[in-house]
Amino acid sequence: MKLTPIRAIRKFCLWCCVGNAMEVRECTAVDCPIWCYRLRKRKVFPKPALTPMKAIKAKCLNCSGFERKEANNCPFFDCPLFGYRKGRRPGVGSETPQLSMGFSPRMGIPATINKEENTNG
Repeated sequence: MKLTPIRAIRKFCLWCCVGNAMEVRECTAVDCPIWCYRLRKRKVFPKPALTPMKAIKAKCLNCSGFERKEANNCPFFDCPLFGYRKGRRPGVGSETPQLSMGFSPRMGIPATINKEENTNG
């Protein structure tokens, strides 16, 4: 099952409440940016001010002491929100096309050279 932003929020909330779904339901941390989405659906009241992606980004900034650089370099790879911490879906961004086309992310050059391409031209 694909981890969508809403599912990632739910998984994080369960982790925060030590796996207790009833604690997630009764959560009183209304100041938490992802609180509106803790039940895997948008809560009608209070109306969510942020989209799920923006709420995750806000939560990650909150967790990192409001330092964007710290949030971007988050060391907690096992956090359900990790892939969404930059406010976009995992795998979407400037580095994705380079990696999928076989480019080295550091050099911007092909990581491997196909021998057939060299002989043809």
